[in-house]
Amino acid sequence: MAICTISTANLYYEIIGNGPLVVLVAGLGSDSSSWLPVVKQLQDSYTCLIYDHRGLGKSSLGNSEHPYDIELLTADLEELLTALNWNQVHLVGQSMGGVVAQAYAIRYPKRLLSLALHVTWARLRPRLRLIFEEQLYYLDLLEIQDVIRLLGPYIWSNTILGEHKEMLESFREQRRELLPPSKDVYRKQLGICLAYDGLDAVSQIQVPVLVTGANEDFLVTADHCQEIAKRIPHATYHAFEKYGHAVSFEGVEDFCLLTKNFIRKIEGVKA
Repeated sequence: MAICTISTANLYYEIIGNGPLVVLVAGLGSDSSSWLPVVKQLQDSYTCLIYDHRGLGKSSLGNSEHPYDIELLTADLEELLTALNWNQVHLVGQSMGGVVAQAYAIRYPKRLLSLALHVTWARLRPRLRLIFEEQLYYLDLLEIQDVIRLLGPYIWSNTILGEHKEMLESFREQRRELLPPSKDVYRKQLGICLAYDGLDAVSQIQVPVLVTGANEDFLVTADHCQEIAKRIPHATYHAFEKYGHAVSFEGVEDFCLLTKNFIRKIEGVKA
């Protein structure tokens, strides 16, 4: 657990494990703790960096005169990696974290050994745009925890909702113990989600890329992910058949096995 002072903010981060360097980028309204179930399974094989986006968790919002946008978040990550002297990394992003990761890969290509984009988008389809717009609408009417809870029906698989609701309750209990994002920062991150359109630019990415979609993801539907994979040269696409948007929680073992196999192939390490 540590704080890195970058030019316009203080970023909270943790480095856990031993092995090749893996950076995990959190999604909308989530802090670094959202990656802990994944890190627990990766730490024996990889050195994992998790961090809080500015204004989330234990990171300060800072005093940047630059708008809170995708350029600012990618610059934050670049400053963090520079400060840590992590020269080349495997970058993993999920949901909005995948948006940050793909934008980072385009802007800082020499930093990456590989890129994994999970249940994310490069261009919003109309239904996902509407969901984010509705989130903005309800921010003015409800408490932040209740606004985020409205995403529940979209992010969980039918299996979880129908047969394993205890996992849903466990997830909600963990979330209740965390400091929620402020309405201001959540609104700014929704603005990033709504503004980002990188579909025409992802073809610039030249490192090995893994793109995944989840067939029971009713938030970022699989066609968003397939669209990215088709645009990136030599990208590999994998479909999680039985999981929803929260694949790194409800399907953490499969998620981590896929991650390990992807990085091993790049590192030339046999399983």
